[in-house]
Amino acid sequence: MRRFAALLAILLVVLLLSGCWDYREMDSLSIVSGIAVDKDPTSGGYKVLIEIVDINSVETETSGSTSLFVETEGRTLREALNSTRKRLYGQLFFSNMQVLIVSRQLAEEGIAPIIDFFLNDVDIREALDLLISDEPTAAELLQGETLDYNLMSFQLEHIIQSYQKSASYSVSSSLFQAFDSLQAPGKALLIPLFALREHQDGKVAEAKGLAYFQEDKLVGVLGQDEVYAHFMITGSPSEVVLIIPAPETETSYLAFRLLRCTARQSVRYEGGRLTLVVAVQMEASPETVYDGDDEMKALTVRLQAHTVRSLTQVITRMQAQRLDLFGFGSALYKTDYTLWTELEPQWSHLFAEAAVEISVDCTLRFSGIMREE
Repeated sequence: MRRFAALLAILLVVLLLSGCWDYREMDSLSIVSGIAVDKDPTSGGYKVLIEIVDINSVETETSGSTSLFVETEGRTLREALNSTRKRLYGQLFFSNMQVLIVSRQLAEEGIAPIIDFFLNDVDIREALDLLISDEPTAAELLQGETLDYNLMSFQLEHIIQSYQKSASYSVSSSLFQAFDSLQAPGKALLIPLFALREHQDGKVAEAKGLAYFQEDKLVGVLGQDEVYAHFMITGSPSEVVLIIPAPETETSYLAFRLLRCTARQSVRYEGGRLTLVVAVQMEASPETVYDGDDEMKALTVRLQAHTVRSLTQVITRMQAQRLDLFGFGSALYKTDYTLWTELEPQWSHLFAEAAVEISVDCTLRFSGIMREE
């Protein structure tokens, strides 16, 4: 009897461990590579454009896979995605989804409901890249021409990852990072902004800057120079080329390749007045070779002054909007929680009225050549 019971238990275990409970054939899936979400002007709901990998092209072409597009709409995002069953044989498969594109209109109205919906869907990767379309619709961006890849979703993801490595122009903002920014104290949400640009092959996607948010509503955009300044304050940018006006004329410029840059943020609170402190250490290489220590010292002073001016300008601009994009509040929260709890209710006002103290320690070096002394 015991042997029979043991044998029965083993058979049950084997039955439970064999196979995959949710196994699906490849030809029964529609592999999603990207989604663009727009507002439906008719219903006030959502219009969703889904980029799907064309499996047939993978099997028959040597140039790589191509994409198919399916457009759907619904009063809610769930209704919009479910309505694809009326048009597709294959079930939507989200595990390989690269990007989620949200229209600027929806972002200005509030992006939190969209982030919450896709984060709560167990089939969707929380690490996929989130971005904003600066075109009239998000669908137009997703349907633009590509240069490196056949699928626009993979093209956009590649651009974001390339810039993330150098931290020079854009910023990676995955679904979970965006959610964290919305929840974290003293931290504002930043999402890469993309637009289409005329090219010989048509309109291609290009990173345009960073969209910044007040709570969950898009309120403005940082342009290229401001993004550089933002990364100098908050990150450690590299592989960046800095362009500053030449002293001789306003129409000529000097170029420097940034070799290394580190920044340290801190906050002082004395006598009811807040001071925002940024200390930057940077090494750069001038594009043109200069002879003589006097010229090098003059260039160093000019680059330092330009950097201080650029950082001050971007901070001052955000102070006018009472928006801490740089994480000064978050830094205070981590270093002095007691003081943060005291200042948090009036942080926007204190940030707007704060003094700004910026120091830049700059060293110029030549790289790639030997210089005669």
